[in-house]
Amino acid sequence: MLYAADYRKLLWNDYSHVLRGIRVEVDDVIAGAGGIEQWLYPVETAPDVLGAYLRALIKYGEGVQGFLRLLAVHHVAANIWPDFYLGAVTVYLLNKLQDQTFCIILFFNRTPI
Repeated sequence: MLYAADYRKLLWNDYSHVLRGIRVEVDDVIAGAGGIEQWLYPVETAPDVLGAYLRALIKYGEGVQGFLRLLAVHHVAANIWPDFYLGAVTVYLLNKLQDQTFCIILFFNRTPI
């Protein structure tokens, strides 16, 4: 990530209400020589920021669009996927949480862009 976790937390947690008004498509993202992957890797590890990503996705749903949605879904899914298995917790989540956002996160395809 290009910026400190404090900046990401500030946007996604403290000012999450503005995310619905930001419209940046993936093709419109300003990226250096590393391409869009510089925004996606290394994977976010700060619990506060990950929680803010997840809260914004749940609270605003489809209101978070384009690149911002990709960014949040990617980082949340990347923290779930390595340990993902169909154990008791996962079965419980799939049975109880029928929200489309959780389905998107759990089955996010992490193929390189």
